[in-house]
Amino acid sequence: MTISAIDRVAFSIGSLTVEWYGIIATTAIILGLLYGLHEGSRIGLTKDDVLELFLWVIPLAVIFSRLVYIIPRADQYFPWDSWDAFVNAWAIWEGGITIIGGIIGGVLGGIIFWLRKKKTVSFGKLVDLVMPILLLCQAIGRWGNFINQEAFGIAITNPNLQWFPFAVYIDRAVGFVDGWYAATFFYESVLNFIAAAVFFIIWRKNKKYPGILGFIYCAWYFLIRALLEFIRLDAVPVTQVLCFIVFPLALASGIVYMVLRNRKLKQAESLASGVMPEIKNAEMSNESEIIPQAVNSDANKKAVVKDETLQKDKVAIVKKVADSKDNTEKIKDVKTNANTEVKEKAQTKKTTTEANVTAKTKKTTTEVNKTAKTNKANTEVNKTANTNKATPTKVNETAQTKKTASKSKPNMTNSENKG
Repeated sequence: MTISAIDRVAFSIGSLTVEWYGIIATTAIILGLLYGLHEGSRIGLTKDDVLELFLWVIPLAVIFSRLVYIIPRADQYFPWDSWDAFVNAWAIWEGGITIIGGIIGGVLGGIIFWLRKKKTVSFGKLVDLVMPILLLCQAIGRWGNFINQEAFGIAITNPNLQWFPFAVYIDRAVGFVDGWYAATFFYESVLNFIAAAVFFIIWRKNKKYPGILGFIYCAWYFLIRALLEFIRLDAVPVTQVLCFIVFPLALASGIVYMVLRNRKLKQAESLASGVMPEIKNAEMSNESEIIPQAVNSDANKKAVVKDETLQKDKVAIVKKVADSKDNTEKIKDVKTNANTEVKEKAQTKKTTTEANVTAKTKKTTTEVNKTAKTNKANTEVNKTANTNKATPTKVNETAQTKKTASKSKPNMTNSENKG
């Protein structure tokens, strides 16, 4: 079966031409965005967060994919001694980008986004979210190489092997004769489709090793790329060397990460197993304290119940940490939060009691002041009554004095007349 590349131009609008390569790349980006919008909530990202992530990743990926492509081909794209030379260097619509540069730019964009959102999402979970769709986008994007007649392999001269998908017919490649060539773009596309499906399954199942897909991706892709570079006719030697360096480093780093992660999880399990006896002892201690206290007054009973509730809250929080079997640092943090929560509840209880006492004191003071005012008013009333009682007496005394004086005056007159 002969499959030849179709026309590079999909359609035109006036002087504007829209090429298939751009349509394919845009389709891959849109699928990646839809995937992120659907899966982002699994790691705590909102739809706005996913949009921001893509606004950082995509532009930087495009810039670096072209930059890394033209740097090894300096004789074709440098120096930039004119505006036309500069435009030619960045003319991605003419073909010529490399996924390795796109990875570098995408990682840089992802790091910038994570630095802005690191309180919301961990870097490992962000990496695991991106890896499956990255492989899917690469698988789709490779068909743009077919449209542009690039990234193909060695010539296939055996007529028995001149069929798609083993080989592809190239008829417009600059510098190459028309004929059958190894369909390296198709090999990589199929392998990336398979990897994307496997990575998606791991992404959904993996909870133990956040970020592990980043190591697996680097090991997987750079190994495949290094092997395909042996038969690609447009291969750049430095690319193959880079791939053979990154592949073992990624593999070794992934193994070291898993070992260290397992060690932390074991430490967490040890701490959790040490916490459980303390929980049981605390529960037994509570039971032994509650029995004698239960015979006290109602106030003491209420206090015991509240103390028991606080202790149970603390026990429940510590149990939750133990069951989660998370790393040592998280367990310590949550235990601290548990103690803080218990202290806050105790402080709240104390504050409430003090507030009640203060309210009672204010009420008592008010009643005392009211009583004092009442007594003062009664005293003034009694004083007024006594004053009123004393006033008639004085009037009577005054009248009696006047009467006596009037009687004495005539007598004195008679005496004078007698003399």
